[in-house]
Amino acid sequence: MHRWVGFTETGDTNFDDVSVYVDYSYVNLYQRTETTSIRTDKTGSKSRAWERTARVRIMVHPKVRPKFNDEIELDGMRFRVVEVFPRYEMSKILNHYQVDLDQSQFHEI
Repeated sequence: MHRWVGFTETGDTNFDDVSVYVDYSYVNLYQRTETTSIRTDKTGSKSRAWERTARVRIMVHPKVRPKFNDEIELDGMRFRVVEVFPRYEMSKILNHYQVDLDQSQFHEI
């Protein structure tokens, strides 16, 4: 996992160079190819481009707490953290974090 540290001068996302190891387990992982919402040409042909999307939910060990916009690498793919939910046991002890990862912007390494 790489921590998000802000933006560069050109507006690109900037991540910390130090990577953090994360113990995780998949809850679900859906990958699919779907059409974009914007036409690929201006001729009016209604042709569309295809983009790969992914919907991922993982459980993360409580020793590491991912934050919004952090980047996590799973099985050779990089995802952006969009939501983090702490999950507790009945005895009010933190069991794990439920982490939802970006559905549409992932990159193969």
